[in-house]
Amino acid sequence: MKRARGLSDELRAFHDDMVFRRNRVYAHTDRTPLRRILELSDADERAAWVRDRGELREEWFPPTREGLKTAIELARAHLQSFLEEIDAVRSRIIASA
Repeated sequence: MKRARGLSDELRAFHDDMVFRRNRVYAHTDRTPLRRILELSDADERAAWVRDRGELREEWFPPTREGLKTAIELARAHLQSFLEEIDAVRSRIIASA
């Protein structure tokens, strides 16, 4: 994904972190520090897990309120960049017509 032009250092870092998480946590099942993969093939092992820790489930790292605000700011920057690109293409089309 192409980043919008003129992002602050904070938005650039946030963008990179979002892309990293998309690629390593949410879109794939790679073994990373952000994803814990349990391989409990033995029935007794599964029973012990449930007894000691509760249900088997996926754990996610939901965004914080501040993270959502930053994501909105990043989306607005990308929207502005996208609209500028559309205007540039429109101008070239009109100029060549």
